[in-house]
Amino acid sequence: MNRLRNIILTLFGAIMLIAMFPTAVNAQLIDAAKDRRAEIREIRRQDSISFINACRAGTLAAFKNYLKEYPNGLFNKQMNDRIADFGIWSKAKQTNTIAAYNEYLNQSVTKAFIVEAGDAITELESVDAWNAIRTTGTLQQVKSFIVAYPKSSRRASAEYRVHELQAVEYYQRGDWLNALAEFRKTAGRSTLEYKHQKMYDYCLEYDEYRKFDKYTLESTLIAYLNQHPNGYFYNDVSNAIAIGRAKRLDRNSTSYDYERALAYAKDYKTRSEVQYYINRSKADAEAHRKRLKKWEREENGGWTDFVLGCDFTGNVGASEEGQKMCFDFIVGFRIGNYRDPLQFEVGLKPGFVIPDSYYDSYDSYSYYYYDDFSDSETYFHMPVYGKLKINICNVANGKFFVFGEFDYNAVREDLYESEMSAGGGLGFGWKHFDMAFYYQNDIDYIDPHSLGLSLGIYF
Repeated sequence: MNRLRNIILTLFGAIMLIAMFPTAVNAQLIDAAKDRRAEIREIRRQDSISFINACRAGTLAAFKNYLKEYPNGLFNKQMNDRIADFGIWSKAKQTNTIAAYNEYLNQSVTKAFIVEAGDAITELESVDAWNAIRTTGTLQQVKSFIVAYPKSSRRASAEYRVHELQAVEYYQRGDWLNALAEFRKTAGRSTLEYKHQKMYDYCLEYDEYRKFDKYTLESTLIAYLNQHPNGYFYNDVSNAIAIGRAKRLDRNSTSYDYERALAYAKDYKTRSEVQYYINRSKADAEAHRKRLKKWEREENGGWTDFVLGCDFTGNVGASEEGQKMCFDFIVGFRIGNYRDPLQFEVGLKPGFVIPDSYYDSYDSYSYYYYDDFSDSETYFHMPVYGKLKINICNVANGKFFVFGEFDYNAVREDLYESEMSAGGGLGFGWKHFDMAFYYQNDIDYIDPHSLGLSLGIYF
């Protein structure tokens, strides 16, 4: 500015000289004045450019640099006003209240931050308005807030709240899928009201539960129960598992299978249905057991069969004069088959007694022996027998057994046989054949000791 003052004084002096000496120096002075005016215009242009650049920068440092460069510049007052405006704005921002921003608008001369102040006031008003309806506002109130404050920092929260409240409306109408879709547009479960979190959980479970059908694997249902031990549909899924297990019961199911099915039944109706299938399974198992037992009995020979066979017997321990042999046919009837623990057999043994060529006879009245020589003869006899067999163990696809036998000699030769005899032995039996070795003893001791071999065919 001192330079500008000097230029003005120089121009003023030149004008005075021209007035005093109008002829000689007139042309030179006019040229000098023109140069000075051009220099003044350039200085003012540079001042204006610096002022505009400082305003565009909009920083306190830029303002102060302008004043430093142009201490007597054309825009010093405006720049000082801007520096003062910057201080007032900084204070308002630091306080960040509606009152502070209004104070800025009232005190500021240049109002360089009028837009920012208005936006800040609107933002603070939106925050207050949002806090007033954030948890208690209706859906319509929240929507109105978004319309009233479209640029509010709380707009996103308001939009989330709209989805939350719309989800609640769908939930209350029983439209849980649309409710879930709205809940998923919110900021997450943790941002929901506590009571709305429960609604969200229900919708999530329902979405998973509705996908279950009769083709769903049991492992998937059990995984659902493990994931939702206190779930809304826990009992329904558990009952479905119980019914599914009950329907799979068959004749091979065990008590463990029955218990596993009943364990998942959660109400009386389901337990009754499961019990129905259990009873049916038990009935099938019993019917199968009976069929199998009948088949096994038929395979083993049934309840009764007939026997044809032969029997060879010889006495032992008697004198040479009293020895004899018996050859008998066996015709009998057996109750039980070869695999039954007990078997009873009755029948006839028609056959022949073959004594030695002579024998000793004992006279009980004279107390002495006498020899009765005769030709060797064969006698017919027919014992009636009863036999009880007891199986001991399995041997080569058959049974090892012991038995006891009682014979009544219905047709006999009194000289060689007593009326009754008894004995026992052991043998091996199969479905259609058995072989036994036995010891026999006459009850009235005519021939006290005999050993025999018996062969039989059963059909």
